[in-house]
This record gives sequence, C-alpha cells and structure tokens, in this order.
Amino acid sequence: MGKIKYGEIYFLGNCICKCFYCIGKETRTERDNNAYMNVHYEHFKNIHKFLDMLKDKGTNVVYLSSTCTDPLIYRYVAELIEMLHKEGFKVGIRSNAYLFMQRTNVIELLDEEISLSVQALTSKNCYKICGIEEVVPWKDVLIWLKDHNKKCRLTMVVNQYNQYEAEALIDLAKDFNDVVSYIQFRKIFYENYDVCLTDSLAYDNIKSMLEEKYEKKVINGFTDYDCDGVLVSTWDKPLEKDTIDSLNYFVNGQITTACHIVKGKEGHEEEVAN
Repeated sequence: MGKIKYGEIYFLGNCICKCFYCIGKETRTERDNNAYMNVHYEHFKNIHKFLDMLKDKGTNVVYLSSTCTDPLIYRYVAELIEMLHKEGFKVGIRSNAYLFMQRTNVIELLDEEISLSVQALTSKNCYKICGIEEVVPWKDVLIWLKDHNKKCRLTMVVNQYNQYEAEALIDLAKDFNDVVSYIQFRKIFYENYDVCLTDSLAYDNIKSMLEEKYEKKVINGFTDYDCDGVLVSTWDKPLEKDTIDSLNYFVNGQITTACHIVKGKEGHEEEVAN
C-alpha cells in the first residue's frame, strides 16, 4: 500500500434509487444480497482489521459510502458512527440524500465531509434517471445544514437528462454558499460498459459552459471553476485508482485499494486482505 488519506466503508445492498448509470449494475450479486444492510457491524468480516490498518497508516478519517446502495439505509448506521468515534476516527458520508430529513439524527453525528448526490432538480428528470418521481427537498436539506453549522459537497453525475439543470444547481448553491463547500460534476463511469454518446456529450457540454462563463483553475489535478463565489469541479475519471488515495472496506469482508468490486477484480493484485 502507498499513502492512504482516508478509509471508506462500502455498503452492499439495494437502493431507493435505480439510477441507470449506477456502477452497482456491475456488482449485482452482492447488491441483491440485502442482508448486509440489517447485519450488525460487529458481524462484518475484517472490519476491525480494516480499522487497525488505517491506524497503522496514521489515518483517522472514514467515509460511509457505497457503489450500489445508500449508507443511510443501513440499520445500525448511528451505532457504527459512534463506534468509529470511540476508535478515534472522524466520520463523513456519501449519500443520495433521499433519507436525509428522516435521518438527521445520523447526520448530526458526522464530523467529516457530507457529500450529497443530486440526481436532478425536477420530478420528470428524477424519474428518467432513477425511476422515482420524488425530488429531494434540497432547500430543506441545506437549511437544516445551515442551522446545524454543517457543510456539504453536492455532486451530480451528468447525463442527457440533468445537463440543463447544472446552472440551476449552481444558483441554488449560491444561495447557500456558506453551506455548500463545492459542487462536483462527474462523468458517467463504467468498468465493463461503454458510456452512451449522448451522456458523454452532456458532460462535455457542462465543461464547455463552465469554461465559457467562469474563471478556470487547476488544483491538485482537478479542474475547478469560480462560479461567482461557488467552487465547481469536474471529474473525468471517477473511481479510477490514480485519482483516489483510500483504503476501502466492503462489508462482505474485502479490503482493497481499488474502489469497486466486480467479477475479475476480486483477488486482484491490489487487494490487501480477504
């Protein structure tokens, strides 16, 4: 292992959203085993080994994450966060925010980055992207964060449906620039599939819009834009190893420096524990 900046706990199970671009399509066997979401973390294989490895690396940050579900669905998520705190870790989360307002007791426990995925801002596009018409009440979420002195990162996986909502998302962030640390627009990524040309062009259109309207910066290899006080970044290669310095734990017991498990990846040379 090289330098490790943080650890990620990847949950495996079903999700509220059925996003057409979800990398979870490539982990179907593990995703459909929804039992992981109801198992107490003390029964997760290798979890304490994972935490000991992070301590040995001098890392004290853990993010709750997934490539196929949402950590807020996990039955014992509050207890897990409290355990991680007792072990000396700060804890952040990657969530689609659909359960945010129902799980504010969990959000209140977090003391690291809160990253929230925005599928779309309209019910029509939410349905096209993830199969449900409900839109996350983003203003309520951001007001709650403001009232509780917490900040968040907003991410959007750009596609043919939500590309025209990018500027509206930036405008929303401008109204809450003391809450939104930055926005990240991501390109769709698959390991075993080609990205639809229309979706790929949608991402290129967002980048072109940003370059035409806002000042461009390059920080730590990422392209950033100052959008009237809101920092916006673009990410062309999400989930590729050369862009991530993390040790990743999957609740089936796998510990690896790769950030997703699909057939052919299990047992690969970067895996550090079984």
